[in-house]
Amino acid sequence: MNIEIGKRKNRMNNNSVKHTSLAKNLRYIIMSILLPMVIFIFVLLGFFWFYSAQYSKIMHNVTVGSEFNIDFKNNLDLKMYHYAVGSSEQKEMPVEDVNDAIAIAEALQDTT
Repeated sequence: MNIEIGKRKNRMNNNSVKHTSLAKNLRYIIMSILLPMVIFIFVLLGFFWFYSAQYSKIMHNVTVGSEFNIDFKNNLDLKMYHYAVGSSEQKEMPVEDVNDAIAIAEALQDTT
């Protein structure tokens, strides 16, 4: 009878050791999956932050570039024509327009 009780105790101890070992293995498996996932999420967040910053710069350049009127050349040519022929619409050279265009071009050059 004592031999059977001893065997049962050994089996119980072996089972508890196996359960503890199984629990440790499960924790190890969970951590080995969870840690790379967390690292991957942080890497993705870094990429999103980087691309967001790049997009913000691009949109800033587009906004600054849109200040430069598409019809700049046509307007400048017309003003120069009126100035050259002595029209009353344009008494002086359109220096302000050219200076504005230069300022916009410099702002774009600084941000690119």
